[in-house]
Amino acid sequence: MSLKNDNSKIVNLPPRQPMQQPFAERLGEPLKTVRDLTLKHITNVINTLFENIDDSLFGLAEHAAGDNVHVEYFDAMREVRKKRQQVERVSLERINEVFGEFAFARIAPPKATSGAANSAEPGLSLIDDQDLEEALAVTGIIAKAESRLGHSLYPLNRRLSAIRGVPVENNTNPIGPAQLCGAFQTALGLFELNLQAKLIAFKLLDRHLIPGLELLYEEANAHLIQAGVLPQLRLRVPQSPGSSSSSSAAAAAAAGSISSSTSQFVGGGHGGDAGDMASTSIEAEIYQTLRSLLATRRTSTPMMHDGGGGTGIPVLGPTDLLSALQILQSQSLLGPSQYFAGEAASVNARQLKQALMEQADKLQAGMPAHVASVDEDTIDLVGMLFEFIVQDRDIPAQIQALLGRLQIPFLKVALLDRHLFIHKTHPARQLLDNMALACVGKSEESQADQPLYAKIRDTVESILREFDDDLGLIERANKEFSDFIAAAKRRAELTERRTAEAARGREKLDYARQLAAREMKLRCEGKGLPALFHTLLVGPWAQYLVLVALRQGESSAEWKQALNFADVFILSAAPNPSEADKLSLRSLLPSMYDYLRQGLATVAYQGDDVQRLLQELHEFHQGLIEVAAKPAAPRPVNTAAPEPGAGAVKPSVAAIVGMMEKSKLRGDVETAPEPASTDPVCFDQIKMLEVGHWVEFSSTDGEARQHAKLSWISPISSKYLFVDRKGLKIAYKSAAALAAELGAGTLALLHDDPPLFDRAMGAIVEQLKSAQAGNAEPKHTS
Repeated sequence: MSLKNDNSKIVNLPPRQPMQQPFAERLGEPLKTVRDLTLKHITNVINTLFENIDDSLFGLAEHAAGDNVHVEYFDAMREVRKKRQQVERVSLERINEVFGEFAFARIAPPKATSGAANSAEPGLSLIDDQDLEEALAVTGIIAKAESRLGHSLYPLNRRLSAIRGVPVENNTNPIGPAQLCGAFQTALGLFELNLQAKLIAFKLLDRHLIPGLELLYEEANAHLIQAGVLPQLRLRVPQSPGSSSSSSAAAAAAAGSISSSTSQFVGGGHGGDAGDMASTSIEAEIYQTLRSLLATRRTSTPMMHDGGGGTGIPVLGPTDLLSALQILQSQSLLGPSQYFAGEAASVNARQLKQALMEQADKLQAGMPAHVASVDEDTIDLVGMLFEFIVQDRDIPAQIQALLGRLQIPFLKVALLDRHLFIHKTHPARQLLDNMALACVGKSEESQADQPLYAKIRDTVESILREFDDDLGLIERANKEFSDFIAAAKRRAELTERRTAEAARGREKLDYARQLAAREMKLRCEGKGLPALFHTLLVGPWAQYLVLVALRQGESSAEWKQALNFADVFILSAAPNPSEADKLSLRSLLPSMYDYLRQGLATVAYQGDDVQRLLQELHEFHQGLIEVAAKPAAPRPVNTAAPEPGAGAVKPSVAAIVGMMEKSKLRGDVETAPEPASTDPVCFDQIKMLEVGHWVEFSSTDGEARQHAKLSWISPISSKYLFVDRKGLKIAYKSAAALAAELGAGTLALLHDDPPLFDRAMGAIVEQLKSAQAGNAEPKHTS
């Protein structure tokens, strides 16, 4: 049988491809997502790191023991500021390069760390002491991070191995602590810093890297699970004999090296001195304290956390929790939320937690599941946070109910980004603080405050309606609300300026009136002036003096000229003038009448009335000049207001009295009576108040409370002007009156309270500590 080549029946089989190649091509996009997540989180870590480096170096420079050390720290500050952007760019470029190497399965342990480990062994090579300290610092950071984050780093290694088809270990993971620390160490080499400054940088990296990587690894695992990369992989780290102890020992030894090397520069523990960096990382320390307290509570209380290895019960990932929360959030839009329907806040928090688990079970087709401890801590923290909010006495009840509806969206935010608990600048945190602060001192019944309530309501409903997992929406909502508050603040500042100007004007007017009345009283009292002269001086001419004092001031030439006229005018009414006086009076009268006419015109005295008055004065003076040897006795003066219809008062005098009534210049301006006695301590506290300080006025029963800001202190009367947040006048009182209210408890001096979120975090720490000490469930007290 002959065999012929029958090409038509030959089927060419393609060469066998590596098993992982199609899988890697299919998952190219998830790997890009992991890279983008890494760049985002590492950017945040680097920004926080450099902000703290600058603060730390500045604090250390201020408290340096000698001039040389002082100069060194300031030189280091300048170097860091000058090259910060370059170092940030090089760090991120190196991370991009690592991902490129990983994509071609060529990634290797970073040279700096591998070399450092080898060089630490005696006899291999000589190494500079500074390089050795630096290498030990980096090794310590890597060991600590790998030890603490092993529960999420191990499954991440497995999933990345599945993507690339090559084994991935901790030191070849592109987002492992070794590669990221290597990238930072390489970039840090661009700085011309001494050893102390570099060790400070590594100490801060040690402090801030782990929280950032914890969030990164959780998000990276969640995205890879969503992309279908080993979704059933359990989050357990395999333990080999002695591995745990050796790893912990290495981490402790390396960490001890960096701690001992930098303790003299950055201080130790949480207390420290004035140069300590604890103040720059207090939020992270509070968060870690809360995590520790919650972990302690879990050991003594049955919770819903992961039951540990070997249970076989799946752990709900962040994606599952977010899906369940999205359903609950949608249900809350259908009507008043059952979780905020008026029951106690602590019950609401527990109900939400239970509803979340029930919804998650439904998504798992009824199969029971557990929540990872870190996620359970987040759920508990957000629940306790909103318990505090809905019981805070500074927030009106109406706003408490509105803010309470944000519990589900904020829980989603916290699961997506735990920087919410660490960074004061987190947009969700700022939004909550801004809304709470804007409502302090507001009244639910006030029509003027309704626009604010409407804005908060619209913001809350918008978040409930639109927020899924886009944190940018929260950032936009915060910016929009901040712009709204800024516009309201500008309007309030304008109103406040007008209120202060009006008070200042009234104060000057009152002072001018008192001054004019005092001057005229001083000149007229006891002089036996004719009624016409007395009434004109204490009436229209005093009003003219008020205008002169307001316009030109009491030191002006116009003021002195007006007083001089009053003196001459009084002398012109003296009885029994001599022949010389008669000659002087005759020559003086025309100019005196002209000046009087001008003054009366200034205070809007009618022309006909002025003419009649001048005619009467002319007749009076003519009688003095042409009087016989025995002149008639002058008419007696009536210093009090003339009785209606009194025959002694001529029509021109009656007109002057009418003007005097209108101008309210009858004697000194009335003032409110001051308290009979004042507590000196309270009085001293009031005198310490400065413009811008806030106080709280309240009714005697304490029910009605109103916050007010000290806007202006009168330099004339020393009275205090208080305005509300809209710039409207609340009170205008003397120091003695305010001290009396302070002593009676109807006035309280307010101090700058921390923002709402900070107060809540501090209160939660105290609650958990109290509960731990009493071995009981914490109960919220506002």
